[in-house]
Amino acid sequence: RPPRSTQGVSSAASDVYKRQVYMLPSLKVGVEKQVADIMAVLKDKKILSMMSIVVEGKDWSKDTKKNVEFLKSLVAEFTKNKLMLAIQTEAGAWTRIMGQSTDFSKLLLWWVKHDKNPEPVKYKAFGGWKAPFAKQFGSANLCENSVGQNSHYTDQSTNTCLLYTSPSPRDLSTSRMPSSA
Repeated sequence: RPPRSTQGVSSAASDVYKRQVYMLPSLKVGVEKQVADIMAVLKDKKILSMMSIVVEGKDWSKDTKKNVEFLKSLVAEFTKNKLMLAIQTEAGAWTRIMGQSTDFSKLLLWWVKHDKNPEPVKYKAFGGWKAPFAKQFGSANLCENSVGQNSHYTDQSTNTCLLYTSPSPRDLSTSRMPSSA
C-alpha cells in the first residue's frame, strides 16, 4: 500500500482534477522524501499542477521558528521541481504556526474562509499577503474525496477536488477536510 503522501495524487486520474494538489506536510518525514514521493506520482500521472501547501492543523511544532525553517526547506525543494506553489491557510492558523513571518508572501495565498461567499470580503492582510489569489469558501460532496468550493480571482468560482497528500497518520481516513472546515 503506497504511503498517504501519494495516495491522493494517484487518484487524480481525471483531466478535471489535474490542476491543484494539496499537501498537508509532516514534520516527522524528511522534506526530500515528501517532495520526491509527490513529484514521482505527479510525473508518472503527467499531472501538471499547482501545489498548495496547507498550513493549518495540529501537526506543526509549537516553535514557530522551527515551522518557518521547515516550510522554507519544503518550498525550496518544490521550487527545484519548477512547480507553482501556493500556501493554503487562514490568518489564525498562520499566526499560530508561523508567527508573524512574511517570508512566504511571494507565494500565492489560497485563503481559507468558509463563509459560503466566493468574494474576498473581510480579507485582512496577514503573512505579508495583501490579497489572496484564491479563496476556499465552502465544501461540497462532488468527488470520492472532499471537494472544496473555491474562487480564483483570475477566473470564475470552481469546485475543486482536494487531493490531500500527507503522510501523517491522522490522514489515513478516506477523506478529510481542513481543520477550518
